[in-house]
Parts: sequence; C-alpha cells; structure tokens
Amino acid sequence: MFSFSKRVRLAFFSTVLFGIITHMFAMVNECPHADVFSAYFGYGAGYTSGRWGLAFLGDLVNKWFGNYPIPWLNGMLSILFLAVSSVYIIESFDISTEQNCILICMFVVACPSVFSAFAYIFTTPYYCFSIMLTCCGIYFIKKKRNGWILGTLLFTGSLGIYQAYLGLAASIFILFLILDCLDEDVNVASVLIKAWQYFGILCISILLYLGITKVSLKLAGGGVADQL
Repeated sequence: MFSFSKRVRLAFFSTVLFGIITHMFAMVNECPHADVFSAYFGYGAGYTSGRWGLAFLGDLVNKWFGNYPIPWLNGMLSILFLAVSSVYIIESFDISTEQNCILICMFVVACPSVFSAFAYIFTTPYYCFSIMLTCCGIYFIKKKRNGWILGTLLFTGSLGIYQAYLGLAASIFILFLILDCLDEDVNVASVLIKAWQYFGILCISILLYLGITKVSLKLAGGGVADQL
C-alpha cells in the first residue's frame, strides 16, 4: 500500500484547493474567443505547429472519449495535473516547511502563464499535462541515478505538447545552481559541471524534439516539413 509523506499530501491538496479558487470562473463559464470557436470540439493546432505530442494525445482522447468542451471537467483535470507538478517541485527542492509548500502551490496554479492558459479551457488539460511532464523530468534528473535519461525523454514529450515549458525546466535548473552556490560545501568546479550537464540535457531534448517533429510532419503530410 502506498504511503505519502505529509508534505506530499499538503502540496497536492493545497494545489487542488487554490486551483479551484483561482480558476473557478473559467470552470463554470464559457469564455468565447476565436481559438475557442475554431477548435471547439478539438485541441488546437497540432502537427503543423510542431505539437505532435498534443496531436497524439488529442486524437487518442477523441477516439476513446471525445474532445468535448466541458469547462469544469477540463479545469479539474488541469488542476490535478498541476497538483502532481507541485509535488514533484517540492520533492525536487526538498521543501520541508508547510508555509513554503503552500506558497509554492499557490504560485503554481496562479502564475500568469497558467492563469492565462485557462482562457483556452478546451486545451488546458494538455498544457498542464505538459507542465507535469516537465516537473516529473526535473525530479528524476535531480533525485534518481541516471535519471537524466528519463528526464530528457519527458522534456521531449513536454516540448511535443507545448514548446514554451522548456523555459520552466531551464528556470528550475538555474534555481538548483543558485542553491548549490549558497552551499559552502560545494565548490565552483562542481557547479560548473552541473551547469553544463543541465545545458546538455536541454539541448538533447530540443534535438530529439526537432527530429520527431520532422518525422511527424512528413508522416502527417504537413506542408511545412521542408521548412524545418
């Protein structure tokens, strides 16, 4: 039987609570705009925008369940993905104090990029799933031996859903390096080595993403394949 620590439970349920409070309006109302009308029963641009992961997941969901514009359902799924993301962030940084756990959870659900994503509620779950993949990759890279392999694959998958969240991974890597610099027992050489390792992981993820994008565009018959 699985057992979760107090901070994991606190992070998960705090994110769910603050997520519902923050995004309640988007979950109980329709916010129509051009993108909503153009992809009302879909997920938005896929292969032709380099989002082969989004297209794969969207088509899979459409086949099994259908892409129905149900704001409260999409909103709750998104919040659950963000809750798991919060857990991975807190575990990666070894956050121990309850106050800091709660503050991080509040930021995860209310930061501007996440808040604005809920205006596109028809595709928000996919974007939040992309955030979760990024945070999961961060956790494996930081905490697991040879975790960079799985972390790189997770970053690649996240890029395939929405390319913007590579910046999230890079930002967290920088925070790791800053914390290492504050540790008196860590020397400069080890920090530089880690920095290059993190940079290498990001570069490999981008190269894998571009390779899969090239292949997916050709397989999907995308007209912009030759432009990459």
